[in-house]
Amino acid sequence: MNKPGFVFVSVLIFVYFLCISDLSGQNAYTKLCLKAVSCEEAGKFDEAIASYGEAINLRPEEWTGYSYRAKVFIHLLKYNDAIADLSKAISLSPQTLSLYAARAGCFEARGDYDRAIDDYGMALSKDSNSGRDAYMTYFERGRTYFYANKFQESLNDLNTATQLAKKAQKSLPEISLFRAKSNIELKRYQEAITDLESFLAINPENIEALWLKGFSLYKNGETEKARAIANQIIKMEPAKEVYFSGNRNFDIFNFEILREKSERLVTEAKELISEHYTTPSRTLAGMKLTDAFQALDSAWLLSPGLTKEDLSLKDTIVKNIFVVYPLMKTKPEISEQVRRYAVQASNATQEKRYDDAIVLWTTTLKIAPYYPLAYYNRALLYEMKGNLKYSIADMENYLKLTPDAADARSARDRIYTWEGKIKETGAAPTLFQAGKINQIESKSYSPGNFKFAMAVGGTFGLQISKNPDLEELWAQCNQGATPDYAYSDKMPFLFSGDLELTVRPIKRLGIGAFGKYAGGIGTRTSVSEVKYIMDMGTLMYGGFIRGYLLVNNGAAKPDLYVQYGFGKSQLTGYYGIATMDGIIFDYSFLKRFTGSDILHSAGVGMGGKIGKHGYLTISADYLLSEIKKINYEVTIDKNNSGNVGSEGVVINTLSDSNTSAKYNGVVLKMLFGICF
Repeated sequence: MNKPGFVFVSVLIFVYFLCISDLSGQNAYTKLCLKAVSCEEAGKFDEAIASYGEAINLRPEEWTGYSYRAKVFIHLLKYNDAIADLSKAISLSPQTLSLYAARAGCFEARGDYDRAIDDYGMALSKDSNSGRDAYMTYFERGRTYFYANKFQESLNDLNTATQLAKKAQKSLPEISLFRAKSNIELKRYQEAITDLESFLAINPENIEALWLKGFSLYKNGETEKARAIANQIIKMEPAKEVYFSGNRNFDIFNFEILREKSERLVTEAKELISEHYTTPSRTLAGMKLTDAFQALDSAWLLSPGLTKEDLSLKDTIVKNIFVVYPLMKTKPEISEQVRRYAVQASNATQEKRYDDAIVLWTTTLKIAPYYPLAYYNRALLYEMKGNLKYSIADMENYLKLTPDAADARSARDRIYTWEGKIKETGAAPTLFQAGKINQIESKSYSPGNFKFAMAVGGTFGLQISKNPDLEELWAQCNQGATPDYAYSDKMPFLFSGDLELTVRPIKRLGIGAFGKYAGGIGTRTSVSEVKYIMDMGTLMYGGFIRGYLLVNNGAAKPDLYVQYGFGKSQLTGYYGIATMDGIIFDYSFLKRFTGSDILHSAGVGMGGKIGKHGYLTISADYLLSEIKKINYEVTIDKNNSGNVGSEGVVINTLSDSNTSAKYNGVVLKMLFGICF
């Protein structure tokens, strides 16, 4: 037996013996935890918390449930709840040092630095230098020391973190960044410069690091180098040229002065916003809004954005901009710097350089966080990249800035669509409950009494693996003909039609043959009257072995079984370009695809007789098949008849290797048949 087959059989044997074991409280606890994990992955955090709560109520002496629930609380920024759960977990399992590190992170997040330092100390109390991840805990404690203004202690921990990271062959550039910050606070500017150069070697465009390096150079008397850094920062953030050009570029390193100016401007803006609401004259009220916006815009550009306080101030600026901008009758013009990046972002989108476009729109928003079009376009780009949570956040910002936009209704509907897709993507396949099959009227449920059975039916389920090669194949085939449509590299479902023959040589063993035609990989879109189609299907066939568990000797219960199948997967598919001719497609181009490879399947199910010879099975199956080599043949090409008949192997031009297609997923299968 080959290695994959051996692995599958081993898994099935484990599942089989699990089936014949009584379900214990631990199994129920595990099921609740797994359910909670699924809810987490689907973004249903309240349901996850509830499921973990049920698990904890079932086994309150088990520390893991508290730890898992704390993780959800941390994700939701509910640090007090997380601390309570972690404290309970620690009381139940005080030797689990990772719990102390997790609780320390919560204390750090809420600014309770002394307690965080104590917990990090506990996490490092045993074998602190032998663990491969100890460098991370030292880094986190060093960072906390820094926030607590204990700079020498911070430097000591960060030095240890650096040594352990090298020993573990790990890279964490942030260690160098925080070490530089500590050195700056201790006025060790040359050491800070060395650390920042190390960090910038990996992150050359990090504004914070450049700013700190320029500041350190300026304080160290290296004015020309500091000036070069200042010019580099201005080049990366062109809007700052308004305030820091020419002889004033050293002002960019006067952090305290910049913070004071930003804070003062925000205060002025808040006063103007308040006055706007009480000013009876609409003209004067509008002028106050304009002045408030200008103050906020200046505060945004002046704020260094280096410390926690700076970042909090920037959040305040944005919140107030989102108040002022929608109220302004005449919207502010965008600057030339903003227009430049916006044009470049649009051009990158047209050229399908979507990652570049996202970066450019992000740069635009760093200069002008009030620009609605940037949020709207970035939302659509995030959708194309599959980052739907980011899409929703950006579209929400678009609507906050332009609540009365002509497309506000369609924008809100897009958000609803994305929310639905997130729920669907995170959903697990629905399995039939054991009790369902007991609704069938019959005197004998068990197929354990038959010698031969033949059944037909079908499956529907979720695909697990992605098909990035087919995304590239789609791009190769359409050659930019569908500019607004990208191939989805993970289809949401699989389906098949199935035929199954089974014989039972002995009581608890069944062997048989199966055949199925599976689909679910493909895509199609229309441009004007032309339809572009890619469709992949595969004929799967082979044999299987099935182990039966005869509940109550098969007399009054459904028959449970586990199964392993092995066979062949024969792919057939095509890419076509067609127009409608009446009620049928008229193809102007058609390329056929073929390929074959090994198929593995594994399943857990139940079955029973209906009447004298009727038969029903329901199972959850896992399919694994990857067609590693796909052949093609052009069968229609009206624009180039000489191309018809050309054939070869489909190559992924990005990796210069064979294109593959995967059928890998969990399906729910239902078969009806006859047995004797």
